[in-house]
Amino acid sequence: MENIPLPNTNDKKIIIFIMGTSAVGKTKLSLSLANTLKNCEIVNCDSMQLYKDANIMTAKATKDEQLKIKHHLLDILDVSVNNFTRTSFIEIGVKLIDDLFKQGVIPIIVGGTHYYLEGLLFQDNELFQDHESSETETATNEEITTLEDYNLLKEIDPVMANKIHPNDKRKIRNYLMLYNKHKILPSEMVKKSESERKLRYENSIILWPLMQKSQVLKEKARLRIEEMVKQEGIKEIISIYEYFCFEIQEVDELEKKLDFTRGILQAIGYKEFFLFYKEIKKILLKLNLSFKKILNNEKETDDFLKYIQDDITIQDKLSLCKERLLMKTIKYTKKQLLWIENRLLTLPVLENRIFKFGFNSYDSGEFEKSVLFPACKILANYKSNLNLKILKKDFDNYVISEIELKNNSKRTALEEWKKFHCEICNYDFNGPKEWEIHLSSKKHTKKKEKLKRKEKEKENNFKKKELKKENQQENKDQNNEINTSTHDLFKEV
Repeated sequence: MENIPLPNTNDKKIIIFIMGTSAVGKTKLSLSLANTLKNCEIVNCDSMQLYKDANIMTAKATKDEQLKIKHHLLDILDVSVNNFTRTSFIEIGVKLIDDLFKQGVIPIIVGGTHYYLEGLLFQDNELFQDHESSETETATNEEITTLEDYNLLKEIDPVMANKIHPNDKRKIRNYLMLYNKHKILPSEMVKKSESERKLRYENSIILWPLMQKSQVLKEKARLRIEEMVKQEGIKEIISIYEYFCFEIQEVDELEKKLDFTRGILQAIGYKEFFLFYKEIKKILLKLNLSFKKILNNEKETDDFLKYIQDDITIQDKLSLCKERLLMKTIKYTKKQLLWIENRLLTLPVLENRIFKFGFNSYDSGEFEKSVLFPACKILANYKSNLNLKILKKDFDNYVISEIELKNNSKRTALEEWKKFHCEICNYDFNGPKEWEIHLSSKKHTKKKEKLKRKEKEKENNFKKKELKKENQQENKDQNNEINTSTHDLFKEV
């Protein structure tokens, strides 16, 4: 790489945010930037990388990478924790960033949990906080969210209720609490808050690496999954599940014990492997084995992993789980892009602060040329003069401008927002964007074509039946004619 003029670290505070989809190369970019610009430290903003012992399936930076560049907010939670909130993360993150600034360090915030990233990027208002309540309030809220939840919100604020999913209990709870506290419609608060959002840090820069070919991203995700689910990944998956289920003696009891909506098990990368784990648990119970003890003996570990590799049933389940993980990952990347488009690319406060680096290949040469090198030049330039107008002029090919923000802000107004139901797939979608994406998806197209074939087949079968009836009637008429003629003949005789 060419020499890049490095900024003076004594200048005004700068904070770098790296956002983007899963498998796009955020970790690679953060490590390269920190190594090139110097005096940078990486702050994790992935909600699942906060957990200890969840390293491989969460795509956490390796121990070697963490030794080269200092990382923060990794491995701060035990896997037993299931009540860690976004508000808790923001409190810890803000304090950490302030400490880094005092040390003259440039924080690089990186991670795919954009809901967390947004909390560090903006001064949070009450609307975007996770509301924690007293025991009395909690009991009331539980009653509301389990019995009247969505219908109650629909009665109070139909505009907001129409935008969120009926099963999104966290948002329903928050909106109801806000309304009870302020007696202002949540939809009105949303409109006001979006127009008044303020940056938490004055000199924020956002880098957005974007793979422009969806098929290339999918193949990258597939390769990453294959790499993860090797021996170490297998051990990690089983260990995480066994942490919660080691005492269970009946396979049928597993699902009752596990909560896939909270804590580490809600992470994409573990819940998709439940069917695989069930097969493993059957073996552990049948042979009266402890997986924890197996891991303490290298030979027993190797023997157990070989047994898994040779078992056809287990391997079939593993293949199925990997395919599920791939599908979930791709679906999640689309959700991440929607978040960026709908939550960030519509805000005037981010004008000329977001730099998009489109690329078409994961070849190291292209990534360096299209992403890393321009990103380093932009940061060095900004560190030197802290002038967004100069950045816009010098790096116009990368900056998200006012025009692009206005184009994105033409999204459907809150009042016009509505849900869509696909009769073919029997699934509900929030808003026109999700609906449009679904209609052009392969899954919908295949089901639509299959339905058409069935209808055509049904139509053909109906025609065949009608034709058969006509033939039968015609034959019957002919037989009647013959019988009548024969009868008349005998009568004459």
